[in-house]
Amino acid sequence: MKFGDCERILQDSTLGLFYFNYVSKALKSRPCENISKHSTTLIDFATREKIVAESTSSIKRLEGEVLRLENLKKSLLGELVVYKPALSQCRNRVSYVNVTVSKGLAFFGIQFQLSHGLMTKIFSVLDKHEAEVLAANISVSEHQLATLTITVTIGNNESNTIENIRRELLLF
Repeated sequence: MKFGDCERILQDSTLGLFYFNYVSKALKSRPCENISKHSTTLIDFATREKIVAESTSSIKRLEGEVLRLENLKKSLLGELVVYKPALSQCRNRVSYVNVTVSKGLAFFGIQFQLSHGLMTKIFSVLDKHEAEVLAANISVSEHQLATLTITVTIGNNESNTIENIRRELLLF
């Protein structure tokens, strides 16, 4: 029903009051529908605004946490870097060799500054002394500091062979 139709109906005297009440209710209900649509939009906007505000505060908090962790990492790396030049200035590339012996088996723990060809030299020393390698593991830090663990079987004259291997490894 259009507003022009309402005016025409209102001109009819017999039905005028009835239609007037009907039309005024209809006109009043339309703005309410619009208001309810707008209020829903306002509620949605308020909810979105709250979500954005909470997200922004969370992002700021996380950025602060990232900065704190980066500073902590720099301070820890600064402590680690102090040890690197001391190891690099050594004439020997192998910094220590730890040996444990039990019933014909020897466990070598070797720490060294990683360099080209050093692993081949280490295993050639073991081969030279006829030590059979059963297992070998290596781990390397960010600063190229390697730790090599080797389990070997030793043939005859166990104590002299192990000491000779240890001495040769320390000469690298």
